[in-house]
Amino acid sequence: MISNRKIIQRNIFSDVCFFIIFSCLCVNALGEELIELKPHEANYDVSIKGFTGELKTSLRNTDAFKYHAEDKIKTTGLAGIFLKGAVISTAEFFIQNDKLKPHHFYSKDTISKEKKELTLNFDWTLNQVSIKENDLDSAMPINDSIKDRITLKYALMTDLINNRLSSQYSLYEGDKIKKIETTNLGFKIITLDHGEYRAVGIRNQALGSSKLSILWCAEELGFLPVLIEQYRNNKLWMSASLISYKEII
Repeated sequence: MISNRKIIQRNIFSDVCFFIIFSCLCVNALGEELIELKPHEANYDVSIKGFTGELKTSLRNTDAFKYHAEDKIKTTGLAGIFLKGAVISTAEFFIQNDKLKPHHFYSKDTISKEKKELTLNFDWTLNQVSIKENDLDSAMPINDSIKDRITLKYALMTDLINNRLSSQYSLYEGDKIKKIETTNLGFKIITLDHGEYRAVGIRNQALGSSKLSILWCAEELGFLPVLIEQYRNNKLWMSASLISYKEII
């Protein structure tokens, strides 16, 4: 039998996975150049209140102005002995009228006690998202700024690259659409084991929530987060630090 402690550990790590969240040129209708994301692979060490894990992320071009992203997180060290499985998430999105718009999102969680599987299909002709959560099907209307949790990270990066960060984004999460307020905290030097980065801090917090995250995004890496911090009730709960980065040509 699985002890209550192990069940709690599974749920804690699953919650972390849920939050982690997260150059070519094209010409828009006004003739301005939009700097796009650089395809890459990036890996992180993750620490959650005594537990350790690893996060592997990748971004690839699939066609002109279309992308495929993947995140995979799993436990390491002693936690990996007791908390088997992983959380794997993929997202497909595209650029239209200078905006990142999600097309498809999929996530499978085999760490938590109750296995979770989520599929989102965004239909921009009907302006709705079709949702399949485990065996339950539903749909809801969407607005032009809606993002899934992977696409949101890349939307933030794109907007930072193009100096147009918005103060609010819309995120589909937990069977509802949340308004995410963003705050620019300014630049500082982030020192990691393999070097230093000049990074801008972007604070993200859902309206009315006691949880928040800060993405420290390195300008020299196309504003890729090199340090991710998550807080609960103003206390640091989780951090993820970049350990490797490679551009994909």
